[in-house]
Amino acid sequence: MVPVFGEDFRKIITNVRQVTHAMFRSIVENAPACILAVDETGTVTYCNKSAEQLFGHRVETVLGAPIAALMPGAEMRDGQLILATQHSDFGVNQTILETPDKGTRYLEVRQSRYSEDNGPMLNIVRLADVSLRVQAQMALRAQEQRWNVALRGSQIGVFESDLLTGEGKATDTWFHLLGVEDPEGHDSDALWHAAVHPDDRLRVIEADAACEDGLTERSETKYRILHKDGTWRTMHSVLMVAERDSMGKAVRLLGTMSDITELQQATDRARAREEELRQLIERTPIPMTVMTRGGRFLIVNEACERLLGYSADELQRQTLWSLTDNEALAELQREVAEMQDDGSGVHSSERVYERPDGTKVDFAIRVTKLSDNRRGRGYLVAQMLDITEQKRVDRLKDDFIATVSHELRTPLASISGALGLLRVKAGDALDEQSRHLLEIAGRNGQRLKELVDDLLDFQRLATGGLSLEMEPVEILSVVQQAVEETQPLAQKFDVSIQIETEDSLFRAEADPKRLKQVIVNLLSNAAKFSPSQDRVLVKVQRAGGDCHVAVTNHGRGISPEFRQHIFRPFSQQAVPETRDREGSGLGLAITKGLVDRMHGRIGYDSVPNERTTFWVRFPMSRDEGEISRRAG
Repeated sequence: MVPVFGEDFRKIITNVRQVTHAMFRSIVENAPACILAVDETGTVTYCNKSAEQLFGHRVETVLGAPIAALMPGAEMRDGQLILATQHSDFGVNQTILETPDKGTRYLEVRQSRYSEDNGPMLNIVRLADVSLRVQAQMALRAQEQRWNVALRGSQIGVFESDLLTGEGKATDTWFHLLGVEDPEGHDSDALWHAAVHPDDRLRVIEADAACEDGLTERSETKYRILHKDGTWRTMHSVLMVAERDSMGKAVRLLGTMSDITELQQATDRARAREEELRQLIERTPIPMTVMTRGGRFLIVNEACERLLGYSADELQRQTLWSLTDNEALAELQREVAEMQDDGSGVHSSERVYERPDGTKVDFAIRVTKLSDNRRGRGYLVAQMLDITEQKRVDRLKDDFIATVSHELRTPLASISGALGLLRVKAGDALDEQSRHLLEIAGRNGQRLKELVDDLLDFQRLATGGLSLEMEPVEILSVVQQAVEETQPLAQKFDVSIQIETEDSLFRAEADPKRLKQVIVNLLSNAAKFSPSQDRVLVKVQRAGGDCHVAVTNHGRGISPEFRQHIFRPFSQQAVPETRDREGSGLGLAITKGLVDRMHGRIGYDSVPNERTTFWVRFPMSRDEGEISRRAG
């Protein structure tokens, strides 16, 4: 190799510098970041191609421009460029650039000073557009904030555990559940383990170890922790394996913790109430059972076992509807299925049930249909009562009433006939006292006959032995007949009866004889309890698809304490000054029974010491309904 000396060496050095300068100039010119050179006066003396994209101006326009015109807030101090930058979580020394076309952009700023060959000092500025990175980080931060707000609102704490480093971190809500308001300086794992109840600690550790050892991907535990306020709180935690290494070993765990103290307390109270209910049902002497909607027995007391003839274990292996091949139970099942499904449905009926040993028992059953909206389930609560003996007594009573009534009718007819014959034969030969006694005997005989008739009607209604002949009946015609029949009684009490109607041409489906009996009973009752010289008003009108008859009188009215007994047999309101007007106490009971049998409705409205209105409604006949529709 030939040594290089003198002028040749200087040429080589110059060539190297030129090559190096050209190389670095090419790198700077094509750099993705904007690079500026600003002299001591604040004038841009150099810019690369990226400046055009950043500022939206051609290089020729940028060169020679004051830096303050390009970047508001820039200033020169003693020849040094000062930019308004700030340290940010999203980057070091950031500044914001507002441009009309691209809006807000975030720039990462790097500055240095340079002088070549002791020449003027230049400020070298590198501006990198990090807007996309900052916006992504800001979006992530906002999302984290939203999650934190949601977690705080839901009171769910989240924690993460790095099994490789042994480090863990948790959300503020997680610490808050432990009663720690300032998480700084607290070891989340140590704090949590120390707070777990000693009786629950082993179970929690085993659940965590199952995830850590790879035995399961998810574990779920319920435990108690000691809150900072000194109370024990019930927590529910879910732990999951969030990451495994190449060997399948768990390296990162993620978990949640939520306070379920109130839920646990409510559950405990519900279980306590359920146990109380169970004990109440089991100890009550009344046969009771709780069943599913399908009739499967859940709770059965001893009284129910005795009534149905099965043990509790045997009953809980079947349903009420499958106990026996019993048509009565099948009918009961259909009726229960048709009950309201809103938590308030109640069904009451009487059935004849055949036990597995073949014996038959009459029982009354009351089924309540309940809905559990929270769990989406429903239950049947059944109360049963053995009424076999009661039914036997009722049958004996009915037989007695029927026998006595029939036996009384013949002698009563003879007595009435004899009294009538005596009045005719004796005539004026009787003295005043004898005539008075004869009138008393006649009135009491008639009253006794009415009582016997009422007893027979009541007995037939009770036993289902009363036959009806349903047909279209002109309501107004029946009402007029009833008024004529009641006139003598009304005149006796110095009461008038008035009919009021807007339409005389409509018919109802009813038995004409029994319908007249209903109206006569209501009119007689109104006349008996009306003041002297008063008026009983009968209103006959249409009411939708029904025929409506209302009987109104004035007087004492019905006392509030008597209203629940108004339609019960042998029930009479105590009114001392009207004892001569009392009847058998069966009139309204018979009236209601007849109305029910004719598929009608009966009710009343009473204002004490003012007025009382009894009303009945019967379905309009099909022919009448058709006429009404055509007329409309």
